[in-house]
Amino acid sequence: MKKFFKSGALVLAAAVVMAFASCSNGSSSDDEELVYKTIVENKNISFDGSSLTQLVSAATFAKADVKSVKIEFKNYVHGTDEYSWITLADNKNWPDVSFQSELSEFLKTSNSFTYTLSPSELKAYLSGGLYISGDTDASATVTISIGLTAEALAALEEAEKLASNTEKTTEITGTTVSFTSDEALQTIFADQLADYNITAMTISAMLYGEATDGYDWSVAITNPAWTKLNWTSSPTIEYFSYELNANSLIIDEAKSSGLWIKANPGLTAEVILTITYTE
Repeated sequence: MKKFFKSGALVLAAAVVMAFASCSNGSSSDDEELVYKTIVENKNISFDGSSLTQLVSAATFAKADVKSVKIEFKNYVHGTDEYSWITLADNKNWPDVSFQSELSEFLKTSNSFTYTLSPSELKAYLSGGLYISGDTDASATVTISIGLTAEALAALEEAEKLASNTEKTTEITGTTVSFTSDEALQTIFADQLADYNITAMTISAMLYGEATDGYDWSVAITNPAWTKLNWTSSPTIEYFSYELNANSLIIDEAKSSGLWIKANPGLTAEVILTITYTE
């Protein structure tokens, strides 16, 4: 993993300094025509060096005509890897379009910077969603703002106002499952979700027990593909310290086939789905 990011570590010093300089020297002429709306505010993220955390779904981006995306990193804490790095990705896999590099000396001393997506990155992220990863045991606070025309912002806020009047949130508790092998076990059944028109879903898991395979604790869902839940130091549900904001593919699969979960042998998992739905 280190080799992959080291070989791609060619642009951060320039990218970070340029992004910071742009932020410090004022907005460009294009920025002056845009109004920025914060859609992710001070989200605390802990990295594990391998998995991606979703910051913004493609569905969220699709709600407005987004012209620009700015990502502010604050309170960066270095991890245990030899090379410090942060990657932005445009889907839940490791894509070709990503921001990947060793952290510059500038970042190491300031612990914060603002990065504006390039036009090519913006196109990929708008269609695939925005994900992030970083070196093992590193952490950061992330704020994301989207740039819109004044007319687009007004339309978005009106749509959000209407949606807030119809959307509701509820929690669904899954079956507690204990793992004796690498086999995935079903924790949520499709009929538990059948009556909901789901617009958003957060999967929260709590693990306990003693892993027998010698590996660190981990938990993942297996529909539609292996997707690892991420450790979070600020869980939305107390004690449920693994979390994933499900994308539309995972939501569709859960409604069709239920939710299957996998963890280290010897561990027991409890799962709670927090779903947002319209009536």
